[in-house]
Amino acid sequence: MDIKRYVWEKHLTNNKNKRKKYEENALYFSDRSVKTLAYMSLSQIKADVVSKLSEKSNDLYTEFSYPIDRFYKQIDKSDIVSFDIFDTLLFRPVSKPIDMFWFLEIDNHIFDFRRMRVQAELQARKYSGKQNGEINIYDIYERFAIMHDCDAKEMAKAELQLEYKLCFRNEFSYRLYEYAKSKNKKIIAVSDMYLPPAFLRKILRKNGFDIEDIFVSCEAKRNKHNGELQRFVSERFNQAKILHIGDNLKCDIIESKTVGWDTIHIKNVNKLGHQKRAYIDNSFVGSIYSGLVNANIYNGLNKDNKYYRYGYIYGGILTLGFCQWLHKYAISRKIDRIFFLGRDCYIIKEVYDSLYNTENSYVEISRAATFPYVAFTSFDSFVTEAFEPMLDKGISLETALEKVGLCECVDTILSDSSLSAITMLTRIVFDKFRLLLYKNQELIRSNYSERLECFEKYINSFLSESGNICIVDVGWRGTIINHLKNYIEKKNNKLHVYGAMLGMADNDVTQIPSVTKNIESFAFSPNKLGNALFMTGSEFCNTNSRFMAEFMYTSTDKSVLSYKYNDNNDIDIIREERNVSENNRMIRNMHRGIIDFVNSYKLKIQRYFPEITVGEYNAFLPLFEFSKSFDFEELFGDFNESPGTVHGF
Repeated sequence: MDIKRYVWEKHLTNNKNKRKKYEENALYFSDRSVKTLAYMSLSQIKADVVSKLSEKSNDLYTEFSYPIDRFYKQIDKSDIVSFDIFDTLLFRPVSKPIDMFWFLEIDNHIFDFRRMRVQAELQARKYSGKQNGEINIYDIYERFAIMHDCDAKEMAKAELQLEYKLCFRNEFSYRLYEYAKSKNKKIIAVSDMYLPPAFLRKILRKNGFDIEDIFVSCEAKRNKHNGELQRFVSERFNQAKILHIGDNLKCDIIESKTVGWDTIHIKNVNKLGHQKRAYIDNSFVGSIYSGLVNANIYNGLNKDNKYYRYGYIYGGILTLGFCQWLHKYAISRKIDRIFFLGRDCYIIKEVYDSLYNTENSYVEISRAATFPYVAFTSFDSFVTEAFEPMLDKGISLETALEKVGLCECVDTILSDSSLSAITMLTRIVFDKFRLLLYKNQELIRSNYSERLECFEKYINSFLSESGNICIVDVGWRGTIINHLKNYIEKKNNKLHVYGAMLGMADNDVTQIPSVTKNIESFAFSPNKLGNALFMTGSEFCNTNSRFMAEFMYTSTDKSVLSYKYNDNNDIDIIREERNVSENNRMIRNMHRGIIDFVNSYKLKIQRYFPEITVGEYNAFLPLFEFSKSFDFEELFGDFNESPGTVHGF
């Protein structure tokens, strides 16, 4: 009995479009026996399918794993363990097999290669005259050579070399293989493939699978699709008890059951991932991204928490794209040294240095740490930056002054005023409070004088005598970048400072830095369309969406408040005192996810194709798509922040 036809045509619906949707999402039927399905009612089957279709659209909250102990028992009961090869033992670093041909287009310098390679295979199957249309790779390139002048053997060799370089093992299937090997089971591979068995033996061995008996459709002139290849294998082994492990529901599961084999369904990671990432995997870079993410999230071993998955799925591609862009920007501007601002750029610096084997500076700074300098250079900016973010946050004037390091000035500033220390800092009283601050400018500057000295000594420790500096921040207004640029260039006119950010808000403050390109942005800015196609910088920065980036990029260090001299006349950093252990757990997991994605990309893509670039659209799109369903409380509800914390100011 054809399980799919029975369930989808007889039970579910006669509507072809609906049936197609059910078919794409009903892989779980493979674990049900024919008998079970036959006795399920229509309502039971529909409820089962609908529950699958209504699962959350993102991957953060679902731990995908297999009952490996049950699989081990199935192996114990078998004489022979058979594996499918591609998408079971081996993964490709793309979401669709034909997307591998884009890599060959890079290598072969043949325009539109991917399309022609697909057409050559279709034509070879149609016109080869071989039994069941089972062709090999050399048949394909003989047809390709008719379409495009080339050496067919050399082209076939290039494709084999590409597969050998880029394919990597499925760690879950490797566990099954190792278990079967430990039980002295005979292990074989059975695959519908145009690649020769000798090559498959070689690529499997490279990835840790030592399998001698490999049955391939192109050699046997039979395929799994109609069960003929399975019958051929059964005859070869005198009807031994065979367990087949594979990803294709029809070829590996249904048809194998038809010939009496036991089966284990290792679900196709890219079919599972396509439901979550259909918005991106039609492009080359999107396919690479999806292929790497799907292989990690759906391989059956990923039991990491939602913060790791968040970093891997959304932070990895964004950080990779930003660092690639930053590297090209640094080259174009002839940058001698990059200053990554703490805390938001900690993990960005880690990724950048690992990608390009460079040593750059990590400057531990904060908006609050710049207040002494700003108070001396632009008092109005100081008042705005220091106190406006605390308006209407339930903070008293005394607490507000203490937060900016002016606790010794509270009584003097508030004397001879109707305002008191316990007055709440609100918009209603702010104008009156502002006047008091202006009245006490010299007192405030005097209080800040030693801190200013320490600030300058700390920043000076990073400076050279001349050259170009790039200061990097996540976003969104470039306040600290502008203050540091002003300080450094006034101190030494032989130093020139540029700024680079992940994203720049569209407001009055950012207009001039954007159009003069003193600060440039990767994802969006007032002077760059970029991802404004689907979300403007202001929309991103003025909603909870910005927290998706800021919480992911912060570090486990406590916030910098200011700098002070120690007993050796060196500079110590003063940090806030607050319990952030829960924050640190989240942050470490997000950072681990980011690093794992980037390392996977380096190992599988960058070392072979360093010219591939992740542009701002593909880098930012996953996070943007997630923002549509982002539930702040569900993901970051436990994130502990001090009152009056300002993001991206």
